[in-house]
Amino acid sequence: MGLAERRKTLGYSQEGFAHALGVDRTTVGRWETGRTMPQPALRPRLAEVLQVSLSELSTLVGQLACAEEPARTPSASDHHGSGDIDDMIRREFLRVIAVAGTLSSLPPTDAHALAEGVERNASEDFTRMNSHLWQVYQLAR
Repeated sequence: MGLAERRKTLGYSQEGFAHALGVDRTTVGRWETGRTMPQPALRPRLAEVLQVSLSELSTLVGQLACAEEPARTPSASDHHGSGDIDDMIRREFLRVIAVAGTLSSLPPTDAHALAEGVERNASEDFTRMNSHLWQVYQLAR
């Protein structure tokens, strides 16, 4: 029995199952086709919703990986959201670049005020920085 069959046995649609897990429906579809695997942090909740043990879940997920492996060729998109260490490093690097770019675009007075806010742990400065980040993001579209 695979992931999709177990989900259907419990009466979940892909959308209902995704809602129960707090993920997008397309994520469930990718798991069921073997394009991606559930992230380790989500597996305990996944096992709970599927009413299986973690070892049984590992078997379900392992069956998907084994069944899909010969039919596919690896691509750069396979690792999106996979939870592997390289993916986490890339995401953290992109986050640092985004923050550094935002800080470099601040007017000198705001940058100085933000630096002082960091030193005194003032939450209003972080709120202002977050607001500025969103403004830059919206302008970038």
